[in-house]
Amino acid sequence: MAARRSPRQRGRTGEPGTALLAPLMLGLGLALACLGLLLAVVSLGSRASSSAQQESSQGELVADEDQDPLELSPQSEESPDPVPFLRRLVRPRRNAPKGRKPRARRVIAAHYEVHPQPGQDGAQAGVDGTVSGWEEAKINSSNPLRYDRQSGGFVVTRAGLYYLYCQGPESPEAPENGERARRRRAVLAHKQKKRHSVLHLVPVNMTSKEDSDVTELMWQPALKRGRGLEAHGYVVRVWEAGVYLLYSQVLFHDVTFTMGQVVSREGQGKQETLFRCIRSMPSNPDWAYNSCYSAGVFHLHQGDVLSVTVPRARAKLSLSPHGTFLGFVKL
Repeated sequence: MAARRSPRQRGRTGEPGTALLAPLMLGLGLALACLGLLLAVVSLGSRASSSAQQESSQGELVADEDQDPLELSPQSEESPDPVPFLRRLVRPRRNAPKGRKPRARRVIAAHYEVHPQPGQDGAQAGVDGTVSGWEEAKINSSNPLRYDRQSGGFVVTRAGLYYLYCQGPESPEAPENGERARRRRAVLAHKQKKRHSVLHLVPVNMTSKEDSDVTELMWQPALKRGRGLEAHGYVVRVWEAGVYLLYSQVLFHDVTFTMGQVVSREGQGKQETLFRCIRSMPSNPDWAYNSCYSAGVFHLHQGDVLSVTVPRARAKLSLSPHGTFLGFVKL
């Protein structure tokens, strides 16, 4: 009769595969842990290389002069938060990558010159005076102009604030530097002022001299140009010698049978009469209005003194600027 085993004895002996189950599970867990660690290391390495390539590509794009859109890595589908991605979009763009200086912008300028063609003496100009034949000088810059050879003008192709300069051709017979040219222009301008000296005088008062039986007129300038002449009371002084047109008129309102004027010059130790005008006057006071006008061309010397006198004491004449006047024009 076989003896029956108790449950305790059956648990101690057990089945043959049960004893190897625990070591097998432990080994499998270690293998999975090693595999996960290896995958993590590989993933970190790939992310680091991808980030380095992205930064280098962004640096090259920023260093370029043209503005390209900012390259951003797209948001991961697994990330539910859009705030980091939006912050990247609004982040200001750097002027240059780290460790690099911004490249200087190209200068915008142009320089044109006119070179005489074979058989030509200098620059050529059209009927309207437009200079033609401009050639661009090669300089290290960007040209904002385009020269139109048909019209001879320049077309601006790039808007902006520019400094414009231009110099005309110099005389090949007498080349001059800047200082000499300025002095020559000053002398020419001074000579031009001398040639165009003008003085027109109107009366302001008159004085009668009983002892010499004359009436003198006092003048004031109504028009003056240049420095060749100057009025001083009853006389006019000449400061610049030359040929002058001299004119004088006196409007009389006198019943004396004859009235007139005398223009005289005093200078170089002598006194002379330049011209004389005489008019007959009506005896009726209502009709006694006559003007006496004289004009002539004379060579006046520096220091000459000119005056206008009426050879009558207490002469009755008009002091209006349109009736009585005296003038000089240098020719």
